[in-house]
Amino acid sequence: MRSPVTAEPLAKEAPAPSTGLSEEEKGPAFEEWVADRFPKVSFERKHWRSDKITAAGRYAESNKDPDMEVDLVLGRTHYPFAVECKWRARMPDGEVQFAEPYQIENYRAYMQRTKRPVFIVLGVGGSPSAPSFLYCIPVQNAGNGTKSSMELLTHYRQSMSRKAGFYFDVMHGTLKY
Repeated sequence: MRSPVTAEPLAKEAPAPSTGLSEEEKGPAFEEWVADRFPKVSFERKHWRSDKITAAGRYAESNKDPDMEVDLVLGRTHYPFAVECKWRARMPDGEVQFAEPYQIENYRAYMQRTKRPVFIVLGVGGSPSAPSFLYCIPVQNAGNGTKSSMELLTHYRQSMSRKAGFYFDVMHGTLKY
């Protein structure tokens, strides 16, 4: 059973831990952590984007899409979905902004265009390579990405005790850990 929302003081009140990583390194470190938790025997990574941008602000259109395209493979059947990875050091005042509204709109447009469900995998606390808390949020339930409370995210909280990694529940269209 999940612990009540009020029983998560680390994510809510603790000062941000020092990870030893620069701001630019934290995102890729969390992406690597997420990517390594899709078991090779049942998942194929189709695309893994790197958000490159020039000093003049130019970037590829694909930067607007989620970080990873993944297929669950069961026999000869592929079940495609996409993942956007976000890590936050903490949830000040019990709230977290995991995306800007324009990013959520980009992910929804991608989902409509490709017919792939999109999930935001949000790590909170700990470090990017060892988050304390993990949430798998379907983009259609992500609101506009701004100031989501722990109470609203409780339904998407994952157990960190599972060592087998992520799995995609085809029947319910959910991503679990």
